[in-house]
Amino acid sequence: MLEFLLRHDEAHIQASAIVFDIILILFSNVQVKNNKLGISFRNLLYCGTFLTIIETTLSWLEDLPNCALSFYVINSLNMLVYLLIITLGFGLAAYFELSFGSFNNKKIWTFNLIVFIAYIVILIINIFTDCISIFNLDTKLYSHGPLFYTVGVLFPVYSYGFCLFIYIRNFKNISTRIRPALSLTFLIIVVGIVFQPLVNGKITITGLLISIGMFILYMTVETHDYMQLIEANQKLLIAKEEAYNANKSKSAFLANMSHEIRTPLNAFLGLNDLIIEESMDFETLELAENIKSAGNALLSIINEILDISKIETGKIEIKNTPYNLGDIIRDIDVIIRTRAKDKGIPFIMDIDENLPNELIGDVAKIRQVIINVLNNSVKYTSSGAIVFTLRGSVQNNTLLLKMQIFDTGMGIKKEDLSHLFESYRRVDLKKNVNIEGTGLGLSIVKQSIDMMGGSISVRSNYGLGTCFYMEILQTIKSYETVHEYLHMQKQNGISRITDSFTTPNANILIVDDNDMNIKVACGFLKSTKANLFTANGGPEGLDLLENNKYDIVFLDSFMPIIDGTQILKKIRSNPKNINYNTPIIVLTADALSGSKKKYLDQGFNDYLSKPVNASRLKEKLIKFLPKELIDLTNTTVKDNNLSTPKNIIKNEIVMPKLNNHPDNLVNWKEGLNLCRGNKTLYRELLDEFIRIKPEKRLEINNAFEKQDWDSYNILTHSLKSNAKTIGANLLSDAAMEMEYASRAILAGENINSNVAFIKEKHRILLKLYDDVQEELLWISF
Repeated sequence: MLEFLLRHDEAHIQASAIVFDIILILFSNVQVKNNKLGISFRNLLYCGTFLTIIETTLSWLEDLPNCALSFYVINSLNMLVYLLIITLGFGLAAYFELSFGSFNNKKIWTFNLIVFIAYIVILIINIFTDCISIFNLDTKLYSHGPLFYTVGVLFPVYSYGFCLFIYIRNFKNISTRIRPALSLTFLIIVVGIVFQPLVNGKITITGLLISIGMFILYMTVETHDYMQLIEANQKLLIAKEEAYNANKSKSAFLANMSHEIRTPLNAFLGLNDLIIEESMDFETLELAENIKSAGNALLSIINEILDISKIETGKIEIKNTPYNLGDIIRDIDVIIRTRAKDKGIPFIMDIDENLPNELIGDVAKIRQVIINVLNNSVKYTSSGAIVFTLRGSVQNNTLLLKMQIFDTGMGIKKEDLSHLFESYRRVDLKKNVNIEGTGLGLSIVKQSIDMMGGSISVRSNYGLGTCFYMEILQTIKSYETVHEYLHMQKQNGISRITDSFTTPNANILIVDDNDMNIKVACGFLKSTKANLFTANGGPEGLDLLENNKYDIVFLDSFMPIIDGTQILKKIRSNPKNINYNTPIIVLTADALSGSKKKYLDQGFNDYLSKPVNASRLKEKLIKFLPKELIDLTNTTVKDNNLSTPKNIIKNEIVMPKLNNHPDNLVNWKEGLNLCRGNKTLYRELLDEFIRIKPEKRLEINNAFEKQDWDSYNILTHSLKSNAKTIGANLLSDAAMEMEYASRAILAGENINSNVAFIKEKHRILLKLYDDVQEELLWISF
């Protein structure tokens, strides 16, 4: 050995590198963790050590006599050095990816494996053909073949180039503390690999430089504190992914709840609008207007809650439009007076009726902030009174609304006042444990007022009461007073506006898979005397649109088989279609932020969010129908001056007599109440339910037999809604269970258990459907 070292000076460096590598291997096996990253580091270390040992061995073998065995041994080991060089390059790339990378393209790594195998084959061929590089025992030198630069150099350059690509791609994700160390490691190893063929055997420093590079990695990346940082980062990435999935689940839940809440609300407000449209009973109109006012306020609250972008970002969009202050005052009176009356608390409104009525601002936000604060007063007041005071000062065509809300409730502790407007924060929980609430109300109030450029403050005496002060600046559009507006509304029959136009020559198509929605829309448009055409679902609607010309189309967005968006694309993609230019209005329960823009971008002419009301539906007719189809000369306005008692015609309701039936599956009183005692309408709903039952039952069963859970979900959703409308609550609840189970299957949640649940309950659902159908025959009027 000593003689060898004296004869080969360059072996001193190689021997030092081997000793250095062995020591590093011992330390790494003791301290480096046995995870994927640690294993990758040790493999790199083994590869570099093995490379150095082989190069040292080659220096010794060069002294062997010239024979075939020596030739093949030396050149085989030399080819192994080439192979270890490219292995080290790909190994370093894998180490970088495991450390910081997001480059998980399996196709790229498959290609790298193919490159690696091809290189092995070429190296084997080289031994017999001298195509790359061969050691000549006569000259004791390496001679390069014709493929040395194109193959022998190109393959290693590709492996280290790929490593550099991953490093650069993930550079921003690397801690600034170790960026210099990793850069230096990569540079040193590449210099060692490139330097060796340049000096061509006179001196070998590849092993030493690889050892130095691995030592830098060991001291900077594989140290205990840095590995803890890596593990913490991995946990953060997992937590981020979980948060993202939870956010997606929340968004899906809110989208589903939007549809679930707004669908029955559509029927509720729709039937109420029909009452306002057709009733001549003053008391009925007054109650219906109160219902409409409360329903619109509820709809406004739902819109605020279901606006996903506002919930996620904490931002509230301010939409300034003209509005009537008198309408807000009436809404507040209806909603708060009813709730205060339920608790036996007087609600006093002190309003300056000389304030300008027509203002410009965000009516939904103003209504919301006032009602939220008043709701708080009602919740936390058990005796005494609640007083709402509204004043204002006019200056330069603006009105500074000054509102004061005083209650004699339990008050707020001084130390809690600073936390009053924080999200999800409820004060004095021990005392208020039985009072329901999320703690979001006042937070939304503060945020909304700030966005409108207003101010809110509070004073409170604990145990005595609380007083809120709010100021909001609004632009004046008209100086008509609140008193004049409310008086005019009263004279006009509680703001009841009847048909103001007819369109007897217009052809209108309504496409919806829910018969109840079609019935309500037709009821709204009946007074226009238009030619109404309906399609129960997407395929029928598409067929009508391809074969008949319409002047305007109202198209539901959510339908089975083919939905509204798909129908629109088919019509708009064919210039020869007779309805290519026909205005198409989308009807949807999707009221989330950005929904209108989404549908308009898809090509719809306009957007109607459910629940639709008569006025908005008719506004679309005026906006999109040709002017020659709208007849303003034959309009008839009903006599709305109903103040004289002798002119009021009482429509006494005679409840239907129900023959005794043991099952009591249909609560006809509830169904009739939904129709506000309108026996004709309720009878129509029952007849419609009976008419479609055989077809719907067959469709539900076919979807079950085929395990078509998408159709099953849609059909049970429709059955749930229709059954609830007529008062068949048991059937509605059963259908709801099946709807939720099928929806979970579609979402990939507990598939086996939900399929088993549906199989167990499906026959029960159909039996209940049949029993309800039979019981409907017992209801008589």
